[in-house]
Amino acid sequence: MPTAPPTTPAPAALLADFSDRLSPIVVKELRQGLRQPTFVIAFLCLQVLLCIVVLVAVLSAPVGSHAGLRVGSTVSGFFFVLLGIAILVVQPLRGLGALATEIKADTLDLLLLTRLNSWRITFGKWLALVSQSALLVVAVLPYLILRYYLGGMQLFSELLALLTLFIASASFTGVTVGFSATASLVIRGLVALGILLVLLVVPNMLAASMMRGGPLVLTLSTRAEVYGYAGFILMLVFFGYYFLEMGATQIAPAAENRSTCKRLVGLVVLGLLAWLLPNDGNALFPCWLIVASLLIVDALSERPEFAASVLRPFRRLGPLRYLASAFLLPGWASGIFFVALLVGITLALVKADVLINRTYADELRAFGPLWLAALLLPAVVVSVFMRKAKNLFTAYTVVFIASLIVALVFFIIGQTTNTTKQMMWLVPVCPSLGIMSYGDYGRANLKGDLLLCLALIPCGVFWLVLLLRSLAHWTRIRTLDHSLDAKPPAAVVTATPDAA
Repeated sequence: MPTAPPTTPAPAALLADFSDRLSPIVVKELRQGLRQPTFVIAFLCLQVLLCIVVLVAVLSAPVGSHAGLRVGSTVSGFFFVLLGIAILVVQPLRGLGALATEIKADTLDLLLLTRLNSWRITFGKWLALVSQSALLVVAVLPYLILRYYLGGMQLFSELLALLTLFIASASFTGVTVGFSATASLVIRGLVALGILLVLLVVPNMLAASMMRGGPLVLTLSTRAEVYGYAGFILMLVFFGYYFLEMGATQIAPAAENRSTCKRLVGLVVLGLLAWLLPNDGNALFPCWLIVASLLIVDALSERPEFAASVLRPFRRLGPLRYLASAFLLPGWASGIFFVALLVGITLALVKADVLINRTYADELRAFGPLWLAALLLPAVVVSVFMRKAKNLFTAYTVVFIASLIVALVFFIIGQTTNTTKQMMWLVPVCPSLGIMSYGDYGRANLKGDLLLCLALIPCGVFWLVLLLRSLAHWTRIRTLDHSLDAKPPAAVVTATPDAA
């Protein structure tokens, strides 16, 4: 019987598909993202513009000449400006629709029914966008090699600047992907506006730095520069991680705990910042304040409802479970104790001259309580008047922005009417006004005990209000904990002479 001739596979069957080791959400987003007009147009425009810049540079000055060195610096400026617009603005803006499209199409429940949890969904969408940004970076590397032949290139510095640009792009993308879970179009619009402001500021900074050999030409020649750069990268990584976790928390089911890991990572980042950065008032304290503020906002805006299964890992800690639950359970009920923990750590480090030296500590001793009161006020308003809000983070953000607007109005009135000193008595009701007028109070010698008292009073009152509002949630948590207690075995009745 004659054998059939071997069949030739179709050309499409010879193409290698994505590996099965990749997350399905990453494969799905990559297939859709690489075909989107936004990415294709950005890719082609970047290639065409860089090709024109390099061609003009090569034709305008001979390679290796003095004029070529000057033109090479100009080419570096154009290179980083165009790449910065592509991966710092265009790519992050695409992340604003990452989770919003799933929420609008009502497909999140279908994804959560699979083996994908909320973190894998959020991280997969972020990874797909970052992979496309990496493709843009790799695609423009040949132009950087051509720029090397023009002469005058600081290879290590420019490669380090390129790596920093990519890490910043990944961080900004994490911010937009995390905010894409927010239903409010106003908040997402504000994030987009902030990125557009980056479009106006960053290209000028990059151009000035690369063309004039400015501060962005990184050398890392001293230990202080290495530690400072490591602290800067740590801040970027934390920003991306925090907002990704924030987006995952908003789409997570009640049985998934994202809060414990988030708070522990935040404490670790604070410890690393205290180790890396100097306490000169210009590096460590602002970074510490930003990270601690993000942790406080997150802790005070989490929904307090969760399933009983969330308590099982805490029950394994034995007698320490009550202490761990008070600080690390999901929800703002434990968040108020976590805020108290952060405040205690900050005060201890300030007293020990670790966080900030004593000169700056005396000048800023009222600023910290004012900022804490400004962060506690929206949580009080939400817990008292907006308890049934569907998204507590959105409600918190709206109230916080509204408080800033009210404070700005009073600040402008005080500046125009020269009544800033009299408006100091409004600080307990609107702590943001004290922050905006802090410089004026310093010039009027009002940074003493009076302003400190006006800052501490709302802090204590707001925290006590939140504590009283949380009692009902702690009662529910205690009930859930008791429901997990093992039932005692039924008594076995045996026939004994006494029983007979």
